[in-house]
Amino acid sequence: MKLSAGGDARLAVTEPNPEVSAAIRRTATKHRYLMCPPTYFDVVYSINPWMDPSKPVDARLAFLQWQRIRDVFVELGHAVELIPPVPGLPDMVFAANGATVMDGRALVARFRYDERTAESAAYLDWFAARGYQARQAAWTNEGEGDFLVAGGWLLAGSGFRTDPRSHAESEEFFGRPVIGLTLVDDNYYHLDTALAVLDQQTVMYYPAAFAPGSQEILRALFPDAIIATDEDARAFGLNAISDGRHVVLPAGATSLSAQLRERGFEPIDVEVSELLRAGGGVKCCTLELRDPAAAEPVPAAAAGGGLSVVVTSVASDSHNWNLVYLQLALTELGHRVLNLGPCVPDELLVSECLRVRPDLVVVSSVNGHGFIDGVPLIGRIRACPELAATPVVIGGKLGIAGPAGHQSRDQLRAAGFDAVFEDGSGMAAFRSFTERLMMSVST
Repeated sequence: MKLSAGGDARLAVTEPNPEVSAAIRRTATKHRYLMCPPTYFDVVYSINPWMDPSKPVDARLAFLQWQRIRDVFVELGHAVELIPPVPGLPDMVFAANGATVMDGRALVARFRYDERTAESAAYLDWFAARGYQARQAAWTNEGEGDFLVAGGWLLAGSGFRTDPRSHAESEEFFGRPVIGLTLVDDNYYHLDTALAVLDQQTVMYYPAAFAPGSQEILRALFPDAIIATDEDARAFGLNAISDGRHVVLPAGATSLSAQLRERGFEPIDVEVSELLRAGGGVKCCTLELRDPAAAEPVPAAAAGGGLSVVVTSVASDSHNWNLVYLQLALTELGHRVLNLGPCVPDELLVSECLRVRPDLVVVSSVNGHGFIDGVPLIGRIRACPELAATPVVIGGKLGIAGPAGHQSRDQLRAAGFDAVFEDGSGMAAFRSFTERLMMSVST
């Protein structure tokens, strides 16, 4: 499916490849979107590499491009609501940044740059007036620019606009496990410029926009992902909206469109050249309003039951995939997991544990500093009276020269850890420990 070459926004349907259609039947689902007309759209400042105030913007063309996106959504059967634009806020057209919304709850953005901070009040008022449980984020958080729903997970970006501490805040607010992903190329400053969710199991993304550890996470979570080329990414092809069958994306991402067709999706190309002057595309203009009845299934861990578990690394360890693996494993066992991510300072871990009062703290080490960093860490935890009895375990690579040995494991237990699971011991012993702990908590 593609847009007709004429000036209107009607859809010209092209027949999909019959061989692909026979193998893959994609199903579209109806969605509800919030958009903001580009009445005041302009580029008068620069807060990303795409913005150049010295180049004039064609306001009429920008409006036509925005209108075409909206018309495509309507013709596909989706509902589109509008938030009134506010004078002096030229980037308010990029509604995706205004909030993250699901199950009747809206976590409104706290923008990084002063030029956009006034947008938050407009979005907060809009959601509150319609009965949403709405509040502004405590930490810098630019809504669906950096938070994307994939099945029961929230994929959360950081690196340029969103404070990593907002990941834990969003996980607590929505009751969904969060997977942190680090962006490293400022041309792709939001997660929605480097990754698009196509359905509950499928994404497409540009690997070079992510840190190596985040690339590893994406390969593990989405082994069948569609991979964008450099040209696709530069055309902003990943700033797209999918209803499970139709994928509305910026024109110019030709390789991406071809891959989508091969996988049974129907790409719909739209021009966004004028919107791209501000670093925006289809997804940037679109905030999804997820109604409770249409929400994706939530993992059992988010719905209650099981243990409340904090997963973390030692302060010097920058590895991330081990933490995501633990989060996935614990979630599948029915536990509720708060993943603090890598390189967590001791004082931050203590403060988060005081805030959430977990049933269990799991410390993971990959860099071999489990023993060196673990002893002072557990000392700080046990020095806090409120955490003196909280179960805390440590596992992974505890020594830089190989297995730490019985003496080091005994020292870690003597320092205050309830259990030590050294690299190579497998998950069976850890799972058995959590089962015993769960029985003691329930009784």
